[in-house]
Amino acid sequence: MSGCIPRDRTVRVRLFPLDSCDRIQTGDLAVLDWDGFETITITDQVDQGDRETIQTTSGTVCRDKVACSIDRGQQVAFNECAENWSMLSITGFGSLVFDGSDIVGFDREDLDCAAAVAVEILFELPGGCDTGGAQCLARLYPKVERFTISGDKAVNGKNAIRGTYTGQAVKNANVFGNFTTDTPDGELFYWAPYKTAVNTGDAFYYDRIVDCPTFDVDESCDLRDFSMTDAS
Repeated sequence: MSGCIPRDRTVRVRLFPLDSCDRIQTGDLAVLDWDGFETITITDQVDQGDRETIQTTSGTVCRDKVACSIDRGQQVAFNECAENWSMLSITGFGSLVFDGSDIVGFDREDLDCAAAVAVEILFELPGGCDTGGAQCLARLYPKVERFTISGDKAVNGKNAIRGTYTGQAVKNANVFGNFTTDTPDGELFYWAPYKTAVNTGDAFYYDRIVDCPTFDVDESCDLRDFSMTDAS
């Protein structure tokens, strides 16, 4: 399989809230595994470098040079189908309210600028190009932070209240830090062969072709526990 892969359909989208050390958490309420996005928009953040033009006193140009472009990585925007309290909470816009283990409400509070998530998107590969069984393209953003939220939230009998979340992708060498020997397992076991590259923290995102995993848990609009049982 070459890198010429259409990325027009997702198989799974998961967001993992990061702890204060930028690590994926394990255990309770550690992943939002939700098929509720109308669109996911990815925008490269590359600005043209400054241009320096120097003229002599006679008007002759003696230097005309453009500096290297400035690469700020990517912005990732999630346009939801309906408002989701869990999405609001993990992107820093407030707190979930619980009755025991049940989510019963949400408090919109001051923005938490420290909120960050790791994002994994599994893309569908063309069936005719698969070799050795069904395969997916897995894209991992080790850290997306500094979310803004936009979108009119009009209640008018035909439009649903929803928002668009836009975050900045940044490099992160600690994303697997809570796993034994920094080696992902459980629902992320198929990233283990690529841990060395991810743990160097040199990239804004990582694309890898993997055998499509299946999961023992269903998608949900609520945060759920991170499963340490291997997918297959």
